[in-house]
Amino acid sequence: MENIKFKSEQIGDRVVIGFVGALQGSFFQDVKEDIHAKLVPGIKRLVLDLTEVDYLSSSGIGFLVSLLNRCRPMGIDVVMAGLHDDSADIFRLTRLDQVFDIFPNREEALAVE
Repeated sequence: MENIKFKSEQIGDRVVIGFVGALQGSFFQDVKEDIHAKLVPGIKRLVLDLTEVDYLSSSGIGFLVSLLNRCRPMGIDVVMAGLHDDSADIFRLTRLDQVFDIFPNREEALAVE
């Protein structure tokens, strides 16, 4: 399984991070600084788009939670979009669905104020 790649896009006061591949392993140190650099003053929402994620490990979940913990003190709302059924089940079982707002797709995640 190949490690994750990501693409980012800023839309007004929102940043979308779209992950592609398997959200696992040691990639986190490689991408953490790149993602943190996108979290500048004026950003109100970070949309984590998991539409193209084919595997989500426990370390991947930990990475997503660490992004949430980084953003909250900055006043940045972190939401999820495009979770597949397996990932959505994990979020329900761990009750992370009560921590993150989860939207069916990035368009809906961007539309909500």
